[in-house]
Amino acid sequence: MKKILSNVLVSCFVLLLSLLAVFPTYSQGLRGRVAGPDGAPIQGVTVVIKGTTTATFTDPDGQFYFKANFPDRILVLSSVGYETQEFPVEGHLNLNIRMVAGRGQLNEVVVTALGIKKEDRKVGYSIQTVKGSDLTKAREPDAFTGLEGKVAGITVAANPEFFGRPQIVARGVKDMLIVVDGVPINSDTWNVNADDIESMSILKGPNAAALYGFRGQNGAIVISTKKGSRDSKGWSVSFNSSTMIDKGFLVLPKDQTEYGRGTHLQYSFGDGLDDHTQRLPSWGPRMEGQLVKQYNSPYDLATGTRTATPYLSIGANNYRNFLQSGLLSTNNISLGTSGSNYDIRMSYSHIYQRGTAPNTRLNMDNLNIIADYALNAKLKFSANINLNVQYTPNIPDADYGPNSYVYMFNVYGNTAFDVRNLKNYYQSPMGIPGLKQFTENYGRSNNPYFMAHEWLRGHYKTDLYGYLKLDYNIMPGLTASLRTQVTTWNLQTDEKVPAGTILNQYLPWYYWGWYGDYRQDNRTLLENNSDLLVAYNKKFQNGFNLSANLGGSWRSFQYSSFYGTTVDLAVPGVYSLSNSQTPALAYNWGSRMQVYSG
Repeated sequence: MKKILSNVLVSCFVLLLSLLAVFPTYSQGLRGRVAGPDGAPIQGVTVVIKGTTTATFTDPDGQFYFKANFPDRILVLSSVGYETQEFPVEGHLNLNIRMVAGRGQLNEVVVTALGIKKEDRKVGYSIQTVKGSDLTKAREPDAFTGLEGKVAGITVAANPEFFGRPQIVARGVKDMLIVVDGVPINSDTWNVNADDIESMSILKGPNAAALYGFRGQNGAIVISTKKGSRDSKGWSVSFNSSTMIDKGFLVLPKDQTEYGRGTHLQYSFGDGLDDHTQRLPSWGPRMEGQLVKQYNSPYDLATGTRTATPYLSIGANNYRNFLQSGLLSTNNISLGTSGSNYDIRMSYSHIYQRGTAPNTRLNMDNLNIIADYALNAKLKFSANINLNVQYTPNIPDADYGPNSYVYMFNVYGNTAFDVRNLKNYYQSPMGIPGLKQFTENYGRSNNPYFMAHEWLRGHYKTDLYGYLKLDYNIMPGLTASLRTQVTTWNLQTDEKVPAGTILNQYLPWYYWGWYGDYRQDNRTLLENNSDLLVAYNKKFQNGFNLSANLGGSWRSFQYSSFYGTTVDLAVPGVYSLSNSQTPALAYNWGSRMQVYSG
């Protein structure tokens, strides 16, 4: 028994010596706890020994630890939402540090429904704000594509097509409501100018439905526009210009250059002016310089025969040679002023965008005027108008078929021709100006330059929105506001299909005497939102704050559309619905809606 007790005492003595040997080393390290203004621990705070690269992070309990002491050093602490601050060690081994809230973080004001301003911390739903200046540093064609990567939970899928609307997805749902200065607008994302945006507040999830009704069920993007200069009395002028070049595709498919057009290793263009039989893609003979009748082989009109020419791969870079560099040029000038009882800002922007396909371009003008005027100490008048005009003679069609350049070059293309030899798309002997195109394949695809300059899709839109508002200060803390807003646009798109066009991969492939088609689509929208709001806001000495809002709104909406198409043009090149071989087809549709809310 004594021997066992002796062994236990020896073991305890050895363990004690081990602990004493370890403890001094650990106790000499630097440790601490980081908390917020309310005393709660903060996780993830970066703690750096100033002047060195030695750093660590706080754990979920706000604790941090350095193995060394650093008695004469200074700690630098930083974390999102808090001021970066320095804390001297001054020989202490265990520190307690309180972080200071970042300026503007806890008391940041955001704009919610109906133009109501609230402190960020008092909003009971997820909201995030983006400054307008962040949308103009690296320009995008529209203001909303610039949100990509700036808002948590929001995915912005930039449309790769020219003048395509970006897709905004918030937590898996689409179609977010767009609100400008407290009033919902109908937006194609192009009628809001990034140069006029002061900030964007993104209301996420269905909570926005409680603010804007069923239209806000997928969330809302609430935009506050810039006002006049507040720095000093008098006018201030601002000019912003940017130009960006778009090189287009990052990667282009690599064409095979061994086999040419045809099937079963056979191909011949034939002796006719055009070829309808050998229209299949690259399943023809090897391109080894052998003599083959081709689309541009010498043709004798007198004898009706074609002389074979060497069959070679000369178009490996056809798509690259056909494309051009895209361009986005934006110019904005704004004038602003303010005084003791007024505020006014005027802004004009012009956007020019050139597509990567020839003869594709967009011009857009945007005029924005906003003004506030206090009639007296109780009554203030506000107004805003935004005019957006879009005009382009041609927007490319990227659908699958002969009207798609990708289809033409990468799906059914081949390298036995050089696309640059097709620039004169009415050249003889096969081309007839205004009636028949010259192309390397009359069975499936059109001459790409013929498509670019003759098969046109126009887009012309006039978009207008604005509001009038009266604010009345009934008594201290109690205000009433009456506002009416209108958003309206008129859109006309048309399609001019020239004579001799190959319409699709089925029928008609091509036939003589077809003079083309004309299609026209007109759409008009008119929406009015009016609301009356009474707001009460009272701050008490004990720190409590009471806010209450009572009001109602009414919305009227009407939409109409018209679509007409000819049934083959009677006279080629005259694009009018009345120029139809048989009576033109016409369709129209309309809708109306009234919504009252409280």
